Amino acid sequence: MISYRALIKYEYSTDLDWLIPFPGDWHLLRNYQICLMKPFFDAGLKDLAIASGYPANSIESCSKFRRTHLFLMETWEGLFRLMLDGFVSSHTSTLNLAHTLEELHKYQYDKVAVYSVIRSLQEQMATTNIETDFYTYVKEKADLDEHLEVLAGVCL
Repeated sequence: MISYRALIKYEYSTDLDWLIPFPGDWHLLRNYQICLMKPFFDAGLKDLAIASGYPANSIESCSKFRRTHLFLMETWEGLFRLMLDGFVSSHTSTLNLAHTLEELHKYQYDKVAVYSVIRSLQEQMATTNIETDFYTYVKEKADLDEHLEVLAGVCL
């Protein structure tokens, strides 16, 4: 296996000797997937993977980056929606978020639309100072049940 430094030296001779290459986002995400799977796979992610139609062996070993990445993104989105639904239904001051939640449910199978709605929802929460109320709600739920503590950590 050839290193970045050797590859750059081979292609550019001494012109880029000053360059110190670092692994990119893909490498960090790839290594982070394994770190997430070791403690959390048997703690519920395995059941989610099987129920969602993902091959459990592939997700556990992180052998297919794209598949594992999609699984983790869908898991985060589902947990975020769950906490958001509970927050909106239990707080009357969040009625203006109800419309955005309806959009989330409407576009649930359109990934691009879902992520743009979630982004606009997060911006809306930040500008209306509801964000701190949401975080407080998530922490309160985590204090009530130790299983929700992991869920809160994912949402925050």
